[in-house]
Amino acid sequence: METPKKPSELALKFSAVTKTYPGSPPVTAVGNVSIEIPRGSFAAVIGPSGSGKTTFLNLASGLDRPTDGEVYIGGQKVSGLSRTELSRFRSHHVGFVFQAYNLFPALTALENVEFTLLIRGDSRNHAREESKRALAAVGLADKFASLPSQLSGGQQQRVAVARALAAKPDILFADEPTANLDSATASELIYLFETLNAESGVTFLFSTHDRNLIERVRQKIEMKDGKILPA
Repeated sequence: METPKKPSELALKFSAVTKTYPGSPPVTAVGNVSIEIPRGSFAAVIGPSGSGKTTFLNLASGLDRPTDGEVYIGGQKVSGLSRTELSRFRSHHVGFVFQAYNLFPALTALENVEFTLLIRGDSRNHAREESKRALAAVGLADKFASLPSQLSGGQQQRVAVARALAAKPDILFADEPTANLDSATASELIYLFETLNAESGVTFLFSTHDRNLIERVRQKIEMKDGKILPA
């Protein structure tokens, strides 16, 4: 039997996690799931629409709470934290990249990235320097002053990635990050993810249907009807 990993070696752990939404009848989107994801992983949750991928990702990132079971991020049990404690923890340890970018249209690329750091209480100088470094890391050092409307879809997604990375998270979640991109731009973004994972050690966990991304991750978590299928 494989020796269980110590919590300090894990980026994410689910212990008998269930998420049920009320209704007639109630809908169980994730059912009694237990899984461990090591630090530094480059992993993807895969499966057909309605399989529970997005709910899994929302539970893993603390955007949603389980009905039963426990969720741990880096050894910290987050499923029992208060709303304020969870918000504080996520602002320092978790990054999230949304499919729809979620950039503020009136803010420049630099302002969009530094906004999250300012909200969590970083000084303006620190937020600006970290944001510049994050944008440079994703290849947008020449786009600090550009508004989202002046950027391509791929560039907007890179701003979203920089925003997530600027906080120096332990784990970065991305829900269908390439869904709105053409194949060439999506391939460039996947290469960027691979590079950042290798160079920074940040754990990446994706929810995706993109065959190119699925082929390039090192761990695949396949879901069906709210359950994780055997590897």
